Order: sequence, then C-alpha cells, then structure tokens
Amino acid sequence: MTGENTEQKKSRPKSLKVVKWVLILSAGIVLLIFFGFPMFLSSSGGTNFLLSKINQAVDGQVQMDDFSIGWFRGIKLVNLSYVDGVGDTSVTVEKIQTQPKYLSLLGGKVNLGKTVVDRPRIHLKVPLEQGDVEGAETVSAKSDAPPPVFPVNQIDLELIDGAATIELTGDVPQTVSFANIASTVQIAEVGKPSSVDFSMNVDDTSKISAKGTATPSKTGWTLEGGDFTIQISKLQLASLKPLLALAGQDMDMSGEVNADATVQIEQNQIRQLKADAVVSDFTQGVGDQQVVFEKPIVVSTKAGQRGETLEIDTLKIESEFCNVVCGGTLEEMSYAIDADLAQMQQIIEPFTDMAGVSIAGALTARGRVGMTNERVHLISEDSKIRQLKVLVPDSEPFIQDQVTLDADILVDTANQTIDVRTLDLQGKAGESLISITKGAVKKKVSNTRTQLTGDFEAEYDWQVLSAFASAYLPEGLIVKGKRKDAFNFASEYPTDIPDLMFANLDAGGAVGFGSAEYFGLSFGPTELKMNIRKGILDFEIPEATVNEGKLQFAGSVDLNEEPKVLRLQKAMPILENIHINNQMTDTMLKYLNPVFARQGDISGFASLMCKKLEIPFNLDEKNNIVLDGVVQMDNVRLKATGLVGDILAKTSNRSEFKARLLPSRILLQKGVMQYDEMEFHLDEYPTGFSGKIYLDKTLDMEVFVPYKFDVDRLRFPTVKIGEDLSDRLSLPVEGTVDKPQVRLEKLFDSIMKKHTPELIQKGIEELLKNL
Repeated sequence: MTGENTEQKKSRPKSLKVVKWVLILSAGIVLLIFFGFPMFLSSSGGTNFLLSKINQAVDGQVQMDDFSIGWFRGIKLVNLSYVDGVGDTSVTVEKIQTQPKYLSLLGGKVNLGKTVVDRPRIHLKVPLEQGDVEGAETVSAKSDAPPPVFPVNQIDLELIDGAATIELTGDVPQTVSFANIASTVQIAEVGKPSSVDFSMNVDDTSKISAKGTATPSKTGWTLEGGDFTIQISKLQLASLKPLLALAGQDMDMSGEVNADATVQIEQNQIRQLKADAVVSDFTQGVGDQQVVFEKPIVVSTKAGQRGETLEIDTLKIESEFCNVVCGGTLEEMSYAIDADLAQMQQIIEPFTDMAGVSIAGALTARGRVGMTNERVHLISEDSKIRQLKVLVPDSEPFIQDQVTLDADILVDTANQTIDVRTLDLQGKAGESLISITKGAVKKKVSNTRTQLTGDFEAEYDWQVLSAFASAYLPEGLIVKGKRKDAFNFASEYPTDIPDLMFANLDAGGAVGFGSAEYFGLSFGPTELKMNIRKGILDFEIPEATVNEGKLQFAGSVDLNEEPKVLRLQKAMPILENIHINNQMTDTMLKYLNPVFARQGDISGFASLMCKKLEIPFNLDEKNNIVLDGVVQMDNVRLKATGLVGDILAKTSNRSEFKARLLPSRILLQKGVMQYDEMEFHLDEYPTGFSGKIYLDKTLDMEVFVPYKFDVDRLRFPTVKIGEDLSDRLSLPVEGTVDKPQVRLEKLFDSIMKKHTPELIQKGIEELLKNL
C-alpha cells in the first residue's frame, strides 16, 4: 500500500503540470488571436492579404493606404478607393473610422458606435441610350424584390464633406453634381429618441436639408413620436435635367424651387403635415418653342390623422395655367379645378404624345372622389369648358362655345368591375356630344378560370369623338355624323394564362358614320358590321358610296397575332368607278405609275379588283403591305406636263390629253410595286410600262413610247391604237415618283437593240450602190 501511495503522489504533480501547460498554451493561443489577428490585419502584409481577397470577389479594383483594427481603438481605413472594371464607377473616401461594440455581435445585433466617414467622393458614368425599354423593364422587375435588412441596433454616424457626380454619356453628355454632403445619423436604443440631420448642395447653387427626431416604440415598428423638417433652397430645375433624362424624360425647363415641409408624429399617427413650395421664373422649351410663366407656381398643403382617417384640410395649387383646391378625406374628397387648357398642354406635352393635337379653352371642374377599401367613386357635378378648340392635323377643327360634362363612375377593384352610371358630354345648346347610356365591365376570377364581360350603349358625335381620339385614328382621317350603337364582349380563359383572353374572345356590335374623308376618298353614309369569335374579328362593309362610286369590303383580323394584320377575306371588287381627284393623285396614284406625277386638275374614274390584300395595323411596317389585284381607269384627263409631256412632246401641241388605263395586274409586296405590263391609251397613242416602284419613291422602270424607227427613211413615225405595237421603242424611266425622268439619251441604244441587223444590211446595200 505504501508503494502505491508513493506512486500516486509522484503522478499528481506530473498531471498538474500537464493541465497547467495546457491552460497556459490555450491562454497563449487566445491572446495570440486576440492581439495577433488585429496586428496581422493592421500590418502591410495583412492589409495586402485582405485587399487581394476583396479584389478577387468584386468586379473592379479596391485600394487603401492604411488599415488598422484594434479591440479597443476600433477600425480605421485611410484613402479607400474603388474603381469598377470598365471605369464607370469610382469611389474614394479619405477616412472611415468606427468603434464597434464587438460583444453586441454575440446577441445578433450590430452596434457601430461612433462612426465617421470623411470626404467621400462618388463618380458614376451612366450610358444614356434612347429607347432602352428592356433595361427599364429589368430595373422595374428587380424593384419588386424586398429591400435588404441590416441588423443595426445602434449607430452614431457622421458624414463629412461628401460629393457625388452623375455623368450621362451619349451624343450630348450631361452632368449633375451634389456637393457639401453632410449627415449625422444617431440610432439609439429602442424607446429612446433617434435623430437624423442631412444637407447637401446641388451643383453648388442650391441647398437641400432634412432633419428630425423619432422615438421608436418598444412594441415593434411604430413611433411614439417624431418631428421632421425638410427644406429646399434655390433649387434650379435646369440642374435636374440629367436626372430626368435618366428617368426617360428629355425636356428643357428652368426655374427656381424653394420649399419646406414639417411632419409631426404622435403615437404612430401623422398629427400634422404642412408643406409649402414655390417655383418662380418657370420656363419650358427653347427658342421659339419656349414658354415663360410670369406668375410663380405655389403649392401648399395641410393634413393630419384623426383616428384612422387622414384628413386633408387643404391642398392648393396656384399658377398662371392651373388652380386646384382639394379637401376632405380619402373616403370623400372634393375638388375644384380651374385651368387654361392651352397652357396646361405646354406643361404636360413632354410627358405624353399628343400626336400633333392642340387643345385650347378654359376648364372649370367641380366634383367629388370617394374611396372605400377597394372602391373608387368619381362624380363630376359641375364641369365645363368654355371656348373649346381642338385642332387636329389635316382635319377640320372642333370648336364649341361651351361644353359641359356630367359623370358618375364606380370602379370596384375588389370585384374588378367598372360601372359607368352616367357620362354625358353636352354642347352649349344642350345637345349630347358623347353620352354613354349603359356601360359595364365585369371580371370574375377563380383559381382556375377567369370570366370577363362587357356591355356598352352609347350616343356620340363622330366629329367630337375623332377630335379627342385622333391619336388613335389613322392620320388624315376625318369622320362626321351622329350615331347610337351598342357593343358587347365576353371571354373565359385559364386564370394562369391571361394571354388566352383574346383567343377566347367573343364580341358583337356595329359602328358607322355619316361621312368621312381619307386620302382623297369621300365616303357617304357607311355601316360596318363586326363580329368576333374565338379571337378572330370579322367585319364587313356591305356597300358604301365613295367619290360617287361604290366600295365594298370584307376583312378579318386575328387578335392573337402579333403584329396584327387586316386581311381581305376573299377576292372581290373593292372599288368601282370612283372619281379620281388631285389628293388621290398626290397620296396614292403616283405610287402606281409615274404618269401621275405633277398632275393637277385630274379627273376620271378608277376601279380596283383585289385578289389578296394585307395591311398591318402599324403603318410604320409599310413594307409588309401586300396587294395583288387588277386596276383600270376610264375617262382620265391628264395635263401635258411631267412624264406625259416628255413622252408626247413630238406628237401634239395640246395641253391636255384624254387617257385610259387598260385592266392591269399589279403586285405590291416587300415594299415594291411591280407589274409586267401596264398599258395606257393617251388619246390615240398607246404607251406601256413595266418595272418596279419602290416605297422609298425610287424607280426602276421601262416605258414603251408610241414611236417606232423607220430604217428606210431614218425617221420616227408614231404608233396609234390598233396598230402593231411590237415595233415600239423603249426607254428607261429613272428618278423618283415625285420627279420621274425618261432617259431620252438612251434612244440610240433602243434603236440599235431592235434594228441592228436592218441597219447593217442597209449600210451594205448603200455601200454596194456606190461601188
């Protein structure tokens, strides 16, 4: 036993030594990590190691002059810089210093303590590409993602003397700069006041500042109280042009904005909101198109919450072109608007395509707007426009001393229905210009199926409707007449495949007009019957009077097709004996044949029989127009000018000719009008054409002139109707549809092409006679 005890006593000191050294070693490792890790990162080697890892992970290059970290002295970065791979983004910061509380990280919270960012500089180059719709959609799609959440619990941030520059590159480079950016942000513990104070200059001419305090509630994301103020001083609108261009709005405007706003919050409610803004010396446009407003634009509002209701005590907009006064709650708000429509158009025109339409008149509108949950109720009680004038390009102006509007429309977004209870636009004498007597759209949605229905009845004046809807009608179309029509539609399709709505659409109705003018075609009373079955629109004009002749048409449109195309249903005579006029010549006939170029006081009758006709809805796609048919004309009167004068110069001194176009097959496709034979009788002289006319107005044609070459007598006798046409000479026609040219200098080539053997024989005979 004594031996065993002795052995145990010897082993205990040995075990204690092992434990002791393990503890010492562990403490050494901890101390090494505690002190060595910051020392390593703070050394030049550690900093280079950190930079190499960062640069491997980012697209670009990060540099810094000095980096230090300590458990007690915090983190410090000196002369930090970043440049992306293409040089479009650069960031420099003179110094970043922060003192985080590392132990707070154990609780899952970030407490940055006192943080200073000194002299940050940001420069962004943004390529401005017109029509970059795809990029815009991408940004919009990404904006739906939830914002990043950072677990910052407390911070005391100070930003000193910051600056940012946004440079738009492109044909006309634009730059906007933000300078003297200063900010302090103090986020305290929950339940204690936090504050923010921010200011900056825009292009060194204006100052924008915002500051406030807020006390978050301990129960969650609510505010026990808060006060915020925002001030804008001498902001120049012209300096914002690059930002507007970046947002897709290219406009020239100037003026100075001064504004201030205050918000008071109590128990998570906006007790009071007050805002005032003044835009002085406002101008828009450049040169002769510049509009200058002498009076300033003044905006003021005062609102606050009463319980769960936001009450707008007053919202006023006062300006030279428009005055607006609103008041009430979101559930029931009244409005009063007085506006000069001509001046209003000058303001909104850069934001919308008016298609050349100009509107003038004095608008006064009174009414109410109600919103309850997902219901919107619009009531126009006393709205009128005095001295209304709507000017449409190439159309008669629509002028009324006064029009009034009564409207009562209910939009239920929850049930997805629109109920037009009243919509009546009346003239000064009380006559109805546009009146929807019945209008309803309903949509029922389930997990699998969606049903969409609509039913409308309306009385309308085409002159009024076409004036307001001219942007959606073919350019140059003038329609007149009063109508009362009905239209209904229905579609049922899978809820998860909304694109099948048109494929399953059924609809019916009729439309018509008293008269219409389009490219020299004068329509009389016309009825158009429409029917849609499974997304295929069929419509028919049974028979109508056009230029004292007849028009009929039966076409169809596949509403599921992109791009949409109007197609002739079957071969049929479309035009019969319509009167030809100067406007038809200028807009259409000169693309048919160069003899119609520079013709005035033209008359005659034309007919067109179509075998195939395809017209795209978008007329910019004119190269996709297809026309396969037969055209003929009778009793046409042509002047001896232009191409006609050149052809018949050697036959007669008359200033006018009677012409007839024999039935001729024409084919228009892929932007080219072509035919192999188009025969004109110019008085008693037969003149033929063949070749191509391009829609870009260039010509590649040949004309068979009413002359032949007499080899024996070496002269040019004429060819008349009924005689042999095979000996007619041909000449190239070049130039454009507006100015065609017959290449008379090619006459010798034409003679040699037809008569070389005879000329050689005649020459030999003459030679033999002289031997």
